[in-house]
Amino acid sequence: MESKTNFLRAIRSGHALATSRPLHTGRRFIVVETEIHDAAGTLVGKTTQTQAVL
Repeated sequence: MESKTNFLRAIRSGHALATSRPLHTGRRFIVVETEIHDAAGTLVGKTTQTQAVL
């Protein structure tokens, strides 16, 4: 239904870790937030999505 991503900085090398958590779980929609961190633990991206439950 909706997806918004903010890219805060680039990852030039190494690994990235993405962690997702539900902010709202309803009967028709769920809202999920995902944060992406680089190997040093710096926040490099953030996504918020609203998805329909089918």
